Formats: sequence, structure tokens, C-alpha cells
Amino acid sequence: MILQQIRETVRILKKYYPGQNALEILKATKVVTNYLDNSHLESNALDMLPQGCYFKSNNIKFVLINPSLPEHEKNRVYTHELAHSIFHT
Repeated sequence: MILQQIRETVRILKKYYPGQNALEILKATKVVTNYLDNSHLESNALDMLPQGCYFKSNNIKFVLINPSLPEHEKNRVYTHELAHSIFHT
């Protein structure tokens, strides 16, 4: 059942946001996006940061991702966190 719901949600997103990537959809749906703060970490501890996270506070949705990820990984993580923002409202 959940797989069918995911497929239908992807179909709807493609219809309403044609050609847009996950980051663009997050911004269009008013999800605040930013990078996790890694400025306080030693270089050997950067891999300890999560790839990304989603949370909601005071009805505002947030997605934070690890700034040290390669661009293709950032896209994957934004897509993953977009799903959290939709299914965990």
C-alpha cells in the first residue's frame, strides 16, 4: 500500500512541478533548506555528520544537508528529505 502511495505522490509532483528537481520543489513548497553547520568540526570528523535531516518546528518545515557531499549526493539527499516533508507532516 505505501509503495502505491509513493508512486502516486511522485506522479502528482511531476505533474505540478514539471522539470524541477527536489531542491526546487522544496523551495516551491516553502520548506526551509540550508546546510548543516560543520564549521566546528575537525576535518577528520566531517564524515560524522548525517547526510541530511528533516524536521518541523512551529509548523515550519526544515531540510538540512551535509555541505561536504558531492553535488549528485546532495540531489539524492534532497529527494529523500522531500519525501520526509511530504509523508511526515
